[in-house]
This record gives sequence, structure tokens and C-alpha cells, in this order.
Amino acid sequence: MRNTYLCIDSIEKCGILGVSHVIAQISNSSVVIHGPKGCVYPAYEASINYPLNINYTEMCEKSTVFGGEHDVSEKIVDEFYENRPDLMAVVTTCSSEIIGDDIEGLIKLANLPIPVIRVDGGGFLNTQTSGTNTAMKALIEKLCVNIDNSYPIVNLISPICISSSWQEDMKYLSSLLNEFGIKARPLFCNATVEDIRDYGRACLNVVICSSIGLDTAEYMSKKYGIPYLYLPYPVGLEKTDFFIKSILQILQNKNDISALLDEKKATIKRQFNNGMGKVNTFRLFEYIKQLKKMIVGPPEIALAFLNIIANEFEDKIDIVIVKDISVEGADETIAKFKEVSPSTKVIISDDNQEIKESIQSLKPQVLLGSDTEFYFAKESYEPAYINICYPGAREIRFNRHPVVGYEGTLNFFEEWYNKIINRYY
Repeated sequence: MRNTYLCIDSIEKCGILGVSHVIAQISNSSVVIHGPKGCVYPAYEASINYPLNINYTEMCEKSTVFGGEHDVSEKIVDEFYENRPDLMAVVTTCSSEIIGDDIEGLIKLANLPIPVIRVDGGGFLNTQTSGTNTAMKALIEKLCVNIDNSYPIVNLISPICISSSWQEDMKYLSSLLNEFGIKARPLFCNATVEDIRDYGRACLNVVICSSIGLDTAEYMSKKYGIPYLYLPYPVGLEKTDFFIKSILQILQNKNDISALLDEKKATIKRQFNNGMGKVNTFRLFEYIKQLKKMIVGPPEIALAFLNIIANEFEDKIDIVIVKDISVEGADETIAKFKEVSPSTKVIISDDNQEIKESIQSLKPQVLLGSDTEFYFAKESYEPAYINICYPGAREIRFNRHPVVGYEGTLNFFEEWYNKIINRYY
């Protein structure tokens, strides 16, 4: 029997990448990587997408054997005086965690006038996702000082780097909730140290991606008594309505919002009809429906886009590959997808070799996923490719738009339609 864990998703890199992505969301922040040169590369990758100062201890044979506490102490001080950050994270690696250097003691000894926190980035089995959760929790634990679980604001816990548009999505959702009388803010999205100190002043945490953010919500619930609500990723009109109504319900807000909801949807439908009036023929929609389509992505993302395509675009998805390393609850996951689209074939895997073989054998003409899946396909053919998960690195987008909410429905349809038409017609 083939070992299905020989080729784990290459995007799920080590924890250092996830940690660095989170720290990079804090303005004027730095990471000091305590490890060998190779361990700096994930932090460098994060700095390509977001501003981030990087330093590292250059662990070598000597420091690996005898410890590298002197190097850590030196680099912490050097980084502070070189870049004057507002926050610094000392990130451990697999090598430095084995040695057991006293990072906390060295941070105290440095006695810098800024927050310096230790974040575990190594551990051999750590992934980008676990690193993201570890860093979010560490920042909350170390920096939150203002606590008030009755304060009338809702925290939206950002699914950092789950997609190319995650920042725009979270800003849009915050703005949308404010229109409905709900004061909201996105966490870890262009934040400052002072912003994070205030994250404990909230009456509710909202999570839209369980793999990124649920750990933080559970920690804040136990530590600060802030309840949390886990909701489906609000892609499409139906899920956006549900998102708003669910938050209002848990806040026991009895305001009648039906007129505003209807107005929002009417505006979007009017824009849709105006835009479609410029299309020469509607036969292209029938052509699009005949194409074989596949979605590859994490559970929440894959389910959200399956729902909008099947139920709102009235199209079909032939295959969904759910990237999930947990085999527990597989039947339940499949049932959720089948409930949305009974005819869709559902595969659960996080083995890139299996995903690659599926794409190359099934040859979907329309592929929704990440750049990794697109390059798998391109080895044998070229589909119409739509990036829906993980930051895409193939196209330049100076002005990104949200794909969640009411406006996101139009934005995604525009991307969906144009990518397919430009490829095949």
C-alpha cells in the first residue's frame, strides 16, 4: 500500500512561515529566527508579501552542540537598535528547541522598551497553519491588557493568508457589520501593538475558518470570558445574510434589518443585470455549464465556493478535493458537501501526489484552487484557473477586492466568468 503521507501539501510549510505571516500583520515589527540559515527562508517568504524586519542567529555546529544563548542575546539587541521595531518576536526552530536555550530568560535580560515575545516555530510536525495559530495566541497572551467582555464590539478573527483577498475580506465584513449597527473590527489585519492590547475588550469573537482562529477564540473564551461564534465562510448572498443574522441573534439585537438586507441584495442584482446587459450572448452561460470543473481547497473555502457556484450561479462542480489531513470526521465532511451538491464527487486528501494524479487524470477544464494545483495541471494541459485559496503568486493585483459578502458575489462572478470565457471562447 502506498504511503499517502510521503508528499504533504507543499504550501503547508513549517511553522516559521505561519508565525512570520502573523507578526508581519503588526506595523513596524521584527522577527529574530533562532536557527540555521535555512530556517530564515520562510520568514523571507512572508516578508515578500508583507513588511517585516528579519534577523537570525546563524546557528552553526558549535552553537548546535553547546547552545546559542549568546547569539540570541546579541541578535535581540542588534535588531532593536538597527530597525527600532515596535514589537519583536524571537522565533525558535527545530534545532534550537532541541538544545533548550533559555529564550524567555534572554528576553528579560535584554530589558528592551518594547514587547519582545517568544514564539515556537519549530517542532518538526509544525505546519504553517499551526504556526499561525501559535503566534496569534502568543500575541493575545502576552499583549492583551485591557479586558472587558461586555464592551460592545465584535472581534473578527482573521484567517491570515487563507486566500489572496483575506485582508480585503475582513475589512469589508467589518464595514458591512457596522452598516447593520454592529461595531466590529478585524484582528491581526494591519494592526498596531496598541490595537492588540485592546483585543480583550469585546463582547464576541467570530471565526469563519476553524483551522485559523478557532484556537485563539477558545483561548480568549477561557481566559477572558469572551464567547465566540463559528460561522461558515460568508461567500455569496445566502451565506452573507446568515452571517449577519447569526451575529445579531447571539448579540440579542432585535432590530428589524429585513429592509436593509433586501436593499443590499437588490443593489447587487441591479448591478449584475446592468453588467450582463453588455454581454452579447447568454449562450456562453450554457457553454460554461458544460465544462468539467474542480475545486481544491481547505474545507471551509471549498464548501463556500461550491455553495455559491451550485446554488447561486446555478452551475455544477464535478469534483471537490478537500485538503484536510484529518481522516476523523471524513464521512461528516463528505455529507456537508453532498448536502450542497449531491452530484459532486468528494475526495478528502492532503497528499499532493494524490491531488496531482487526480488533476492530471480527470483534467478539469475549470480549476479553482491554489497555484500549486494550477502547476500540477499545467504539466499536461492548461485549465481556466481561478485562485481561491492561499495567496496567489502568478498575477499582480495592486487593487484587490473582497470575495465575501454582497459585493464579493459580484467580484467573484466577474473573475469566474472572465477567466473561463478568455480561456475557452
